[in-house]
Amino acid sequence: NTFSQARAFYGVIIVSVIVGLGINFLGIDPIKALIYSAVLNGLIAPIMIYFIIDLSSKEKIMGQFKNSTLYKTLGWIIMIVMFVASIATIVSFFF
Repeated sequence: NTFSQARAFYGVIIVSVIVGLGINFLGIDPIKALIYSAVLNGLIAPIMIYFIIDLSSKEKIMGQFKNSTLYKTLGWIIMIVMFVASIATIVSFFF
């Protein structure tokens, strides 16, 4: 009964175990896989921050709870810092 109530949850667990086993049998170094996934997350983060700032700054969507100029500026600064850090990470792989 609990499986039918949480199919998506158990499905993610099952797929994760199968992918983990596959990585193990393919001989992929798990530490390198963690590093590459962290770098990929770092590359995707500025894009997600952009959309979050954009959506949270629109009065049509957020109404009276939209971002103030201060928070919008801080968001853009954080996005730029994340972008520079992700580029620096990529450059460090090659030099």
